Amino acid sequence: AVPRSKPLTARAGYLQAWRNMRQYASGWTSMLETALMLADEHCKSSGKLQVVGYYQANELCDDLELGPFGKKIAQKIRSVCPLAACLLIDGARMQPTARKPGLLPLDADG
Repeated sequence: AVPRSKPLTARAGYLQAWRNMRQYASGWTSMLETALMLADEHCKSSGKLQVVGYYQANELCDDLELGPFGKKIAQKIRSVCPLAACLLIDGARMQPTARKPGLLPLDADG
């Protein structure tokens, strides 16, 4: 028999991991916001530059999701350039051909 406190211990560990992940993601979100702001200001100050697209390659070849940070980047770019391209590299197709380029066009919501 498993002691009754065992599930509570596991749950407490899960909740702590969730709090740590949220705190970690919060730090990344503020850095991402700063990076997007700096890129926007650089483009505005040059008068000639504009971000017109974004591409992402995920660590796992079968991961075909932008994820929360990729979505945030795509949304920011599309807020400035509504026709911006958002591409995700299909890792399973790393040997691209003319008919199968290995890029997946996505909307800003992934």
